[in-house]
Amino acid sequence: FLLFCHVPKKWRDGAGILLFLIFLLIFGENTAVWRMAIYYGALKICSICWKQGDELTFLSLAFFVTILPNPAKVYDLGVQYSYAAVFSLVCMMPYFERLFSRIRPDFLSKALASVFCLNIGLLPLLIRQENKIWAFSLLANLFVTLYTSFLLPLLTVFTLIYGMVGEAVSFLGVIGDGLLGVLKAFAERAEIWKRAALALPSPGVLILLLWFLLLFLLSRKNFLSPKPKAICAGVFAVVVAVTAFLPRLSNAEVQIDFLNADGLSAVIRAEDGACAVVGTAAGRSSADYVIKNGYTPQYTICLSKEERYTEGVERLWEFGHTGEILAAPDAARVLEQRYGIACTEMKSMILPLSPRCRILIVYHEAHQMMEEIRVEIDGRCVCLMDLSEDGPNGQERVDVLYWEGADRTAVSSGVEYDALILRIPEWGRALPVSCDGKRQIYNLYEAGKVTVYFGKSTRLEAMYGSS
Repeated sequence: FLLFCHVPKKWRDGAGILLFLIFLLIFGENTAVWRMAIYYGALKICSICWKQGDELTFLSLAFFVTILPNPAKVYDLGVQYSYAAVFSLVCMMPYFERLFSRIRPDFLSKALASVFCLNIGLLPLLIRQENKIWAFSLLANLFVTLYTSFLLPLLTVFTLIYGMVGEAVSFLGVIGDGLLGVLKAFAERAEIWKRAALALPSPGVLILLLWFLLLFLLSRKNFLSPKPKAICAGVFAVVVAVTAFLPRLSNAEVQIDFLNADGLSAVIRAEDGACAVVGTAAGRSSADYVIKNGYTPQYTICLSKEERYTEGVERLWEFGHTGEILAAPDAARVLEQRYGIACTEMKSMILPLSPRCRILIVYHEAHQMMEEIRVEIDGRCVCLMDLSEDGPNGQERVDVLYWEGADRTAVSSGVEYDALILRIPEWGRALPVSCDGKRQIYNLYEAGKVTVYFGKSTRLEAMYGSS
């Protein structure tokens, strides 16, 4: 966008920071956006203050500053994507700039080079996350990256102008809706392209390291000297050393990860590292998430006999990551008869997960279904997962409400909550994070994953998007 506007190179960093600050003021109520701001800010401050420095050194320092407040964020997918994209950009950009040097105008050749570099860096992480690659993913990312590089700054400027002038520029809203409509149409087309997916085995950590090591070594013929490479390698060593002690460092909070699925798929981690898988509606993705993060569940709870639930349990069982398997009566019969998996038939019960945390399961005998699941910390219900058709009832207050029937009924006015997690699969009508008065509403369909941390205070993070 700045290249297109012909902003001089010496002003580009300042203009980028100013534009990003405006974006942050408008959309920055989400933790992921603040983390991106820290990352971007550290990168640009280094480049402005250290004129003789090197981009790879700046990148390493920015990455270190980003994870310093919470070293566990080294496992965060957003942080990994940010680092991998810029790392690839630094190492490979000179090659692709030469490749597209004949394309005019100049900003288009640089934009194309940037997009190809970004995709090279993100490719192994995308395969690791999805266990597949789409034949048209490069084309889709090429268009979306180029388009959003113009769309986001324009929408930010439109919002700023509207806030200053008011209804006199209401036509900007119509223009913005039209621009978003193009992205919506492309997304609908991309859904069709997903059928052409090529299933691939998930690359292990060693493969990822070798991939980035290859990019690292390829950069030797460019402008990178041994000193910044040594600094970058040192930062990696520090990160690896710190993460070795993460189990001891991250024991102050209870964490719940809600995965994007048509049904409940959550992973609960207690303050002492004990883990429980509650619902496997994401199917094999539920299992892959647990396996890739190295979790060892104490309990695996199967809530339904539907295939996507049982497939998730089967994959966990294959890899020995189930712990005690608890299943609803109909699901227990399917697991034993179809897969030969022995499990405990589950109705209403209490599961102690740690000294501070326990899980309460409520089974509705008349409807023959799980009605709700409660997560209690120190005897107080902090998270209510409602699975009923009628919505939660009663007079109580919880920090977080997961509401499976959000698109079918209305929540009871007697239940008070600070944050609501739901799933509405309607593009354009449901943002990843929105606000209803003082309460935040997280839409899993758009957010990808929502993580809740229960520590001194309760906070939520969405994988994609912000309010």
